Amino acid sequence: MLRIGTDKTILRTLKKSDAPQICGNISKEVVRWLPDIPYPYKIKDANLYIKRAIVNLENKNGYGFGILFGGKIVGTVSLMEVDKHKKARLAYLLNKDYWKKGIMTEAVKLVILFGFQKLKLNKIYTGVIPENKDSYYLLKKLKFKEDGKNRKHLFIRGRFYDEIIMSLLKSEYDKVRKYGITRSDS
Repeated sequence: MLRIGTDKTILRTLKKSDAPQICGNISKEVVRWLPDIPYPYKIKDANLYIKRAIVNLENKNGYGFGILFGGKIVGTVSLMEVDKHKKARLAYLLNKDYWKKGIMTEAVKLVILFGFQKLKLNKIYTGVIPENKDSYYLLKKLKFKEDGKNRKHLFIRGRFYDEIIMSLLKSEYDKVRKYGITRSDS
């Protein structure tokens, strides 16, 4: 089991018993801009998510972490589609009761540190819907840059949305390493 963390936030790989907590983090507000997460979200969905995360971890092509805060899982953050080109796709979600507390900022910082230091990635990328302003600003705060836009790329709850592709390169990360991350254990 992998664990990385700071004094405030711990990330650890997922286990089967996490399903109820993961399920409890999913609400209509959380999935509003997330095209691949069903709503209502059921325990079977959480079990399938965890099963895939465990297989991806075993195959070393994905690293899914539970975000522990106050001793319980309040969200997830992942590096997926890790490949021979030394890149990975970032994905994250957080229980709405924990929004605007700096938890996701810290969790993404930790997974970026893990990706660049432990996995030796060159690039971490993700897509964000322009209307999801909090997520967009989180990425900008962490020095992700816009690579381009996929027009009307995602169909979410009956409507097409553009997707902004954003990335952070290892060389850019090295220049702004003032993230204040205290430790990375694995």
